[in-house]
This record gives sequence, C-alpha cells and structure tokens, in this order.
Amino acid sequence: MFLYSKFLKRVDIGQLSFKMSKRHLRISVVFTHEEAIKVINHLNDKHKLMVRRMYGSGIRISKLIRLRVKVLDFGLSQTVIRNGTKQALLDEGDKDRITLLPERLIEALKDQIKTIELIHKQDLYDGYGDVYLPNALSVKYQNALKELIWQYLFPSHFMSIDPRSGKKRRHHINKGTLTKQGATAY
Repeated sequence: MFLYSKFLKRVDIGQLSFKMSKRHLRISVVFTHEEAIKVINHLNDKHKLMVRRMYGSGIRISKLIRLRVKVLDFGLSQTVIRNGTKQALLDEGDKDRITLLPERLIEALKDQIKTIELIHKQDLYDGYGDVYLPNALSVKYQNALKELIWQYLFPSHFMSIDPRSGKKRRHHINKGTLTKQGATAY
C-alpha cells in the first residue's frame, strides 16, 4: 500500500485481500548450568580448561583460541581481549575489552603456561619458537617473536608453515578441534 500510494502515486488500487505474515518464534537453545557442567566434565583436561574459560567469562571461541600468555593478569583476575582481526573490527569496533578471569581457573591456567613454556623451549631448541605477531609488532618489537608472553595460550599440537611469512612456526589450536571435542561430549 505504501509503495502504491507514495511512490507510484496510484490511489485507486482496488480491493486487496492479504494477511500479515506471522513472525516465527525463535527459541534459543541454551544449556542450563547443570547441562553445561555435564558437557564440560566429559572433555579431556586441555579442552575442559578451554571450555571452562569460555563459560566462566563469556569469551567466544574465536577469541579464546587466539589468546596469548600476556593477556592474562592474575593479580587483577582479568583478561584483556584485543581486537586483533578484521572481523573483530567489524563485530566490535576498534576497541579492546576486559573480561573476568575466574579464580577457580587460575591454577589450571598457570599450569597451562608451564606446559607452553616447555613446548616453547623445545621449539626454540629445534630452531623455531617464533610466533606470528599482528599489525607489524614484529617490526616494532623484533625480539618479541620468541618471547614466552607472546605465545598462544592454547597452541597447536603441530608446527605448520605460516602462509604470510613462509616460516615454520606453531600457531594456535584450530577452532574445529575444540568444537569436535564439544560435539562428542554432548
């Protein structure tokens, strides 16, 4: 009616018989706390820590897998989530945010950092050990590539060739690895 009367300037369009479309109700599927705990408890230790980290602070999986050691602040019990990617800029704007670091995860996260340190030392010994740094940080901080604080909190099990640089390095865990674990636990 609006199209005909305002744009096409046709006032006499005759009798129309139509019904307004019904909106479909979308029922979101959200686990209860008990259901979430059951799923988490069926995961292995590494994946359990990752899911507990997401569940305890509302981090999306895409942000979780890209966390680096340096973003954890155990003193203030917080994590700084960096914008980091083009998609993040589209989703959230050009801003960082701070999220909770659940107190019951602190010891497990410290243990995870010790594990990362062992992996990183072995990578350095093998002649590797540098990590991809975004936004030309590798130019600004030339030694940061090999520092523990820049390593991914949840590194991949395997080394791979970085398509940006052609270097062999350890990247973060693949998102699919965690989602497959969660699907099998459910």
